Amino acid sequence: MYSGKELVINMINAAVLELLVSIATYYAIKILLGVQKDKRLKLFCIILMKLFFLNLTIVFYKYTHILTQDETNTITIINGIYILIFFALLKLLTGKPYLKIMLANFIVETFGIAFIVMPTVVITGGKNDMLPYFVKTNMDSKNIIIAIVALLISIFEIFIMTTIIKKCFGNFYEKRIKYPIIWWMLLIVFDMYAFFVNSAKSFVTKEIMFVIVLYVFRICTAILIMYSVSWIIRKKNEKRIAQENKILNIENTVMKEYYRTLKYQMENTEKIKRDIEIKMKEIRTLLSQNNEIDSFEKGICEMPMISDNNLYNYCNNILINSVIENKVRQCGQNEINIKIEADVNEQILVSEIDLIAIIANLFDNAIEESKKLKQGEIEFYCKCNMEVLEIKINNKTLKQSPITIGDTTKKNKQEHGMGQAIIYDIVKKYNGKIKVYVMENRYYTEMVI
Repeated sequence: MYSGKELVINMINAAVLELLVSIATYYAIKILLGVQKDKRLKLFCIILMKLFFLNLTIVFYKYTHILTQDETNTITIINGIYILIFFALLKLLTGKPYLKIMLANFIVETFGIAFIVMPTVVITGGKNDMLPYFVKTNMDSKNIIIAIVALLISIFEIFIMTTIIKKCFGNFYEKRIKYPIIWWMLLIVFDMYAFFVNSAKSFVTKEIMFVIVLYVFRICTAILIMYSVSWIIRKKNEKRIAQENKILNIENTVMKEYYRTLKYQMENTEKIKRDIEIKMKEIRTLLSQNNEIDSFEKGICEMPMISDNNLYNYCNNILINSVIENKVRQCGQNEINIKIEADVNEQILVSEIDLIAIIANLFDNAIEESKKLKQGEIEFYCKCNMEVLEIKINNKTLKQSPITIGDTTKKNKQEHGMGQAIIYDIVKKYNGKIKVYVMENRYYTEMVI
């Protein structure tokens, strides 16, 4: 037990050592687990909490108290729990498997003792509790030089250690660990050895059962914490994957509409090209004859015009207009009566991709339902600018109530039923409102964003 000046000196020495070990551990863990730049500050804070603040607190308590066996056991339990929390935080931070995290920690501890602790203790003449003597009671010029040299050597040792780890284990975080069971067994044996060595006094006092119970408790706690964190990570990944799938479904809908529209325009262009070729042949024939000016002028007037005969301007937004035109064509092919009222500006409140996904899925659902009727009928209204998005669509139906999210009347349950979910997700994304209802044999969908 220490007090006064001696306590202050020992605490300073302990703080310097723990800081050096924390820095070395940070660089080593960063390399071994491939920690990204935006997460490195968090990593350093986690390491400081474990190696610097916690260890110094324990050291201070040991230096100021004569520890009983119960207090020693309590400190051992606290330290063990904190180590588990440390592993759990690394799991949350890096997403790496526990085996890889624990192997990385084992490598760091081995190199840390070999490169930092042992040489520093030897250089500074430390003897008690493996503590280096950077600061001594009598700080003459010789001791000051020794302290400075020891610090410089320690910094150089950190550089050497991280260089060796980078060279030997640089791609450790990318590799798949073979024979994981063997590695788990080795880690457990190592952990048991360290734990029983630290609890050696318990054997002297014949408290063997207490040590066994303590160790079993530690294992159970480790399993519980590791499983809990793994569950959190898994749920987080599932949520991320679900969100990515939603985005992919929206993009897939938009791409299908682009493809349909492009195909339609190409077919239109090919038809116009053929019509022009036929008319040009007629004109050449007329030009080769005399006194056929009237017939020539009539042929010119009958030339197909794209703007007059093939495109209809439903709104001012070119992309949205193409999608609506494509859906009108689909309705015509299926003998479905359709009424369109659209006012969509070039600059709109929502992204064009999201708006295309909404319109495409609304029309697909309405067309699919209208195909079941002898005479389908669809009415579509859309107003969209930088201030508001309002869409209304209704169609004749045989349903008595609206379909809930996730339900579908289509045969393939795996591939269909996503359109409605996409619509709801986009409306929710912009904090909008959607209303779906059936009235007088018509299916209504109305939304405002």
